[in-house]
Amino acid sequence: MEFDSEWNDMAGTEWLQALSLPTLDWAKPFLPFTLLPEFLLEHPEVWRSIYTSIDTRIIHPRSADYVRDGQLIDGEYGNCVRQTIVEAFHSLASLADQRVSIDLEKWVRFHFFCQESTLAMKRWRSALNRAFPSESSERNLCQVHPPLVLVPFLPEIQNLVEFGAVLQIRQTMKDAAPPPPCEQIPYERLDKCLEATLLSQAIWKGMTLRALQVIAERLNVAERLEVLKWAEAQLQMIYGRHGAAFAKQLCGDKYLQNKIPCSSYLVNKPLN
Repeated sequence: MEFDSEWNDMAGTEWLQALSLPTLDWAKPFLPFTLLPEFLLEHPEVWRSIYTSIDTRIIHPRSADYVRDGQLIDGEYGNCVRQTIVEAFHSLASLADQRVSIDLEKWVRFHFFCQESTLAMKRWRSALNRAFPSESSERNLCQVHPPLVLVPFLPEIQNLVEFGAVLQIRQTMKDAAPPPPCEQIPYERLDKCLEATLLSQAIWKGMTLRALQVIAERLNVAERLEVLKWAEAQLQMIYGRHGAAFAKQLCGDKYLQNKIPCSSYLVNKPLN
């Protein structure tokens, strides 16, 4: 989902929540797993200073154009957030580099606004997870042996795609996250804060994409096609009559690349 032409209030809120993650101290050890742009990992204070300005203007405003009699004006909040985020991306481009700003926008879109990438990462993870030998006979029955071009890189990607490794990282992250405020959902207390939920999603998607990047960086086009054909066959073996449909959700080799394959729109928007 690309909120570009139709930027509503909910989209604005979700963008603000996603963009807050690189500013959270407790989240810092886990951000590398999400493939956050390297500059922001090394210089978190740059984005933190920009986001503080967003927080002042949008998240906790005393008065604003989108507030009337203490209530949000429908649609105006989303438009205001959109313009403020465009300005924030321009600020990041001037303080760092436009490439960093573009990569941050792509990072948000990939992790939180693209249903296609969510399904693709699930399917690639299912296929890659079964590239490794297992003591489970049931799992081995679903295994199509990986192509020879993939075998040398399996040790490098194992901790990126095996479910146990991912679950351990996500559990450590949940333990580090603060509890949610009581008022986050009235009459119900969550076991983790909303930011932890978002970060958990970004972790497993980022680790899966990183595994695909490792493969893409080491193989030529023909070899990547061989890996794709294997993954499609693996899914058809695993899921039976649903396998063909799930294999299509891999999206060919679109995500078997060394960059996040999402578009950038906001960074290149002119300031009004």
